[in-house]
Amino acid sequence: PAVYDSTTAVALEPFRYTLAGPVPAGATYQLVSGPEGLLVHPTLGVIGWYPFREQVGTHQVVVRAANASGDLTLITL
Repeated sequence: PAVYDSTTAVALEPFRYTLAGPVPAGATYQLVSGPEGLLVHPTLGVIGWYPFREQVGTHQVVVRAANASGDLTLITL
């Protein structure tokens, strides 16, 4: 799986992260695991989250990416 540099979210502030790299036509993204409330846009690969104070700490996020041919990759943040 691909592993990206860690990112930092701040409690009570909107967080946005765009998965890096070229996005092939027909690519789709699906959240496999992550903190409560975190969302991944299914075609843009943009992660959005509004963390609460209770969610301060380290979280692992795993996103499944697939291309139009059905090839799968797990992306871990």
